[in-house]
Amino acid sequence: MSSTSSAGPLRLTLIAALSPSNGLGVSGGLAWSLKGEMAYFRKATSFVPPSSHPAAGVETKGKAKNAVIMGRNTWESIPPKFRPLKGRINVVVSRTTGEEREKELGISASQDAYLVSSLPSAISLLQSFPSAFADTSDEPSKPLLARTFLIGGAQLYAQALQSLTRSQELDQAKNKEDAVLDRMLITRLLAPEHNECDVFLPEYRTASQIQEDATLLPSASQPSEADRNSNGAGGQEQEPLAEAQWHKESHEILQRFLGPEKVQAGIVTEGEGQKETKYEFQLWSLKGQL
Repeated sequence: MSSTSSAGPLRLTLIAALSPSNGLGVSGGLAWSLKGEMAYFRKATSFVPPSSHPAAGVETKGKAKNAVIMGRNTWESIPPKFRPLKGRINVVVSRTTGEEREKELGISASQDAYLVSSLPSAISLLQSFPSAFADTSDEPSKPLLARTFLIGGAQLYAQALQSLTRSQELDQAKNKEDAVLDRMLITRLLAPEHNECDVFLPEYRTASQIQEDATLLPSASQPSEADRNSNGAGGQEQEPLAEAQWHKESHEILQRFLGPEKVQAGIVTEGEGQKETKYEFQLWSLKGQL
């Protein structure tokens, strides 16, 4: 039986909604409630792209499925009636594992939900699944694994950005890593600022890329340089990258990645009055990887 390893390293896509200053949330939850953005998340993480295997190419139907990796806090933030996330392989990372812990959290392999102790363990688990993109005539005993998404929280995001990104310039030994984070689906919130956020995604942009995002909505007040430099885990200062590591792709490439269902280009407006929020759907790729 073919596994994901036969199709090369496991490719991860980070997906997150971010405030203008890379804020992820506040007090263990989101700082916003956006139905359109949540619908986008569901479609993005559920769509199985066409492949050489006849079971793929249909959203969440057949035996091909995407996987979502998340931390325990992210799992527990999902309303119980919606977990595990339907039509996807759910992998939950927690320091405490075992049968009792699985029962406590409502995690069962019979529902395509798995509990592991670390991000490397999550990667190893998913590499045991047959790949939807590998030629095989075998009848798989597990769902065919298509895409893998990292959906939170902040600690897993930071760990993956630090340890699973690479460029073409890396030596051949490092190019044999078991996994690579080479795409990010970012919903960039432009207004309001959501200064109440207390957890942040580490900065992945250069100063010029930050400025490009800041000018998407000229009428919005922009975060100060001090705000931008105080994001990140534990409130540690973080500077813009000196050299570009990530490239913002065109909307056409984003649309191709997400399949035939139309994704709105440009600024999206949701809500009215004081609840009005403006954001943009973005696809970023690790330079030299897409």
